[in-house]
Amino acid sequence: MRDPAMAGRGIRHRPWLSWVAVTTAGWLVGGALGSVAGYGGTGGASGALVVAGGAVAAGIGQWLVLRRAIDHAVLWLVATVAAVPIVAGLVVAIEPLDWGSAVALGGFALGVTQWVVLRRHARRASLWILASAAGWIAGGLLRGATAPPAGWVVIGVTYGVVTGTALVLLLSDAARTTTAGHAGA
Repeated sequence: MRDPAMAGRGIRHRPWLSWVAVTTAGWLVGGALGSVAGYGGTGGASGALVVAGGAVAAGIGQWLVLRRAIDHAVLWLVATVAAVPIVAGLVVAIEPLDWGSAVALGGFALGVTQWVVLRRHARRASLWILASAAGWIAGGLLRGATAPPAGWVVIGVTYGVVTGTALVLLLSDAARTTTAGHAGA
């Protein structure tokens, strides 16, 4: 059930902080699990497991935040999990040749699957795709200066801040549009 404080008004500051926290925790836990499953490696198949673990764990936390703000939020989790094979495949196939492109395309692919959910709730939801790719690029660049597990925290915080900010703006704009439409009726 949606939180009455958030219903019709989009997502606000406390949920933004929750979004950043669950995204960070997801990347820390998922990155650690993926690393253990991949025997501690950082590239190729091991890197794909870290990305898959981080994305799924973060997606679970994000669903917990979103379920108070949007209807059918479980679809967010479904969309995130559906993107994992695509993203992991990109990491395995492209990362050895061009790490930056693998990160950008991974964020883009995840953003597209999640956009399918957001487009029902935000008028300019297509901006989510750009926010997701930007969050992955920024997180990947900043992570490059740190080793795991701190690197996974850096990815989570960076991606969480970028996408959390985009989400607040998108859902707040949607709430204002909905409220303005009802005021004129």
